[in-house]
Amino acid sequence: MNHPVPAVDEQCLQERLDRLRTSYANHDALVRELEGFVRNARDDQLLRINPIRYAAEHARDETQVIELFLHARKAGLVTMEWHYVCRGCGMIIESFHTLNAAGAHAFCKTCLVNRDTDLSDFVEIGFTVSKAVRTSRFHAPERLSAKELAIDYNISASAMAADGTTARDFYWRHNVFLTYVEPGESTTFQVNLEPGFFALQHGPELRIDPLSNNRLERIDITHRDDRPAEKMQTVAPRPLTCHLTNASPARIIAGAISFSAAEVTAFSGVPHGFTLGGFLSGSRRLSTQTFLDLFPSETVMSAGGLAVNGALVKTIGDAVMASFHEPLDAIRAALEMLAQIKRFNHGAGEELITLKIGAHVGPCLAVTLNERLDYFGRTVNLAARVQALAAENEIYLSDEIYRLPGAADLLTAMRCDPQTVRVKGIEREIAVHALRPRP
Repeated sequence: MNHPVPAVDEQCLQERLDRLRTSYANHDALVRELEGFVRNARDDQLLRINPIRYAAEHARDETQVIELFLHARKAGLVTMEWHYVCRGCGMIIESFHTLNAAGAHAFCKTCLVNRDTDLSDFVEIGFTVSKAVRTSRFHAPERLSAKELAIDYNISASAMAADGTTARDFYWRHNVFLTYVEPGESTTFQVNLEPGFFALQHGPELRIDPLSNNRLERIDITHRDDRPAEKMQTVAPRPLTCHLTNASPARIIAGAISFSAAEVTAFSGVPHGFTLGGFLSGSRRLSTQTFLDLFPSETVMSAGGLAVNGALVKTIGDAVMASFHEPLDAIRAALEMLAQIKRFNHGAGEELITLKIGAHVGPCLAVTLNERLDYFGRTVNLAARVQALAAENEIYLSDEIYRLPGAADLLTAMRCDPQTVRVKGIEREIAVHALRPRP
């Protein structure tokens, strides 16, 4: 099969590669590899590139690849997108190019429900090659086929179904019907309902039970943007005619999926919905120093803020406030800081610098303050209180972070003194662990 020659603007590509080489110096191999990818990858591969998957496929370090794509965005080689993914259906329900547009909630038009946005679990980051560099048919989603738009464009590539397959494979494997319906137009299709489950996009969900007396023969649906969710029906197996009229001002996709009775039984007891796997989360993006350095003006504009599980925050006088996407990295950083300061003092011949370190784990709230991201909430307050307990060259850990799997293995060289204390702003006593290097 002959593939069309990629439409690459050579002058634009070279200009932006030069910017990238200047910005991300001493990483020529990574830049050359990305140039080859931009030139030769399929159109669909240039859409919402997952840097975690890219790193795995190219046997590269994740952190370096994340930084590569951030610098590539700064150079104009790629655009960066934040995607809200619905935990109920795996669809990308909202996308934006800067964090300034982020909100605390998003509405899924498939599930017809509002979803809370958690940057750790269901907000993923993707990078798309700039159409000024190379045009792709995915830059114009309205020109895609119904299958490409519904499956390859609208569903997150990172979404995983309960059976362990990707959401894209899951939907396509169970697809019954898929087509566009223009405004004011109608479509009719027929299916043979077998025992199991049937769902019509823009219509009802049906449980097909041989014992049911409801012999449904035809469904007539008029789709409007403000349509309410329909109740699930139980019907008998039989041929069914579906007639859908699009009364909205925009083109829609009419589709249907079905599951056999055996599949319905297999899925019973399995948690409903989808998960995201092997993806770059919003919280990890905010925990990347390169992002904060390159794009300091990208802030959370939502009044309610966003739920975050980690980020570097700020300096406060002679203190540093930071958090980590992986809690154990906070412990590693604390141990390394003590070790580095010890070496520095030894070289100076006297104890010039001492550290007092504290750490806690939990969710926090990200909001905008002074045109930069800042973090608030009980987790932040408790971390500050725990740090205030530390004496010189001590690490204080809350019980929550000390008990995490793997923490004990990192702390074998430390002497631990467990304590129960009261701190300002917390009504109950809290368990903490004072750590000092063993003699």
